[in-house]
Amino acid sequence: SWRGLIPASVCYAAALFTKETSVVFPALLLILLAADWKETGQLDRKALRATVCLAFLSGGYLLWRWNALQHWSQILSTPGDLKSEVALGLLAFPVHLGKMLLPWKLRISYQSPVLTPWLVAGAALAWTGYLAALVYLARRRPRVAAALAWILISLLPVLQIVPIRAFFA
Repeated sequence: SWRGLIPASVCYAAALFTKETSVVFPALLLILLAADWKETGQLDRKALRATVCLAFLSGGYLLWRWNALQHWSQILSTPGDLKSEVALGLLAFPVHLGKMLLPWKLRISYQSPVLTPWLVAGAALAWTGYLAALVYLARRRPRVAAALAWILISLLPVLQIVPIRAFFA
């Protein structure tokens, strides 16, 4: 009902203005809805309507942000090597995943690591394995696949795979 959707939308809009990475929340909800639909064969239309509403709020926020700042980044563009920025983005996911599984050697410095071909190849292998597991589990265990997708989607704004520097952790 609209009585529940309006307060939820207001709270979500407040979340967008306090933590920009919340723009991925509608995508996360869609993942959960899809997993539920695949498992039960029924689509929760009320939840889908709420998710679409939140997705429009996210899109509206991003358009407003672009209009207000005239750039996507939190910092103005700095000249950089696109290849190394994408490599750093690829390297960030296995590092974040590893820190979630084993929070060891945490650091306060966000200094970029020295890129070597072995690090980039290892990161590409980790991405390939993760995505293969995601596709494999999507057919056999949709809820487990939804959990894996949740991790990936929630990290997308901070991974910098597309090096626009729009969101930082």
